[in-house]
Amino acid sequence: MIPFIHTVHHFISTQYPFLMWMIYAIATILLVLMIIDIDIKRITPNNKVRIVLIAGCVFFTLLLLLFVKEIR
Repeated sequence: MIPFIHTVHHFISTQYPFLMWMIYAIATILLVLMIIDIDIKRITPNNKVRIVLIAGCVFFTLLLLLFVKEIR
């Protein structure tokens, strides 16, 4: 799974750098929402949407961590 995420990260960061910064912004927003423990049930009662939000948070967080690793 990690090599796939690294490949996606490398492709997006070289081909579409502005899109990569938008992904980092989304990841940051999702992380803040998860950290402050917002009640996702209040946003949407649909379980599938909550699962997609959590999966997106994990995926974007991994991309963000790869970016931080590349900076160092």
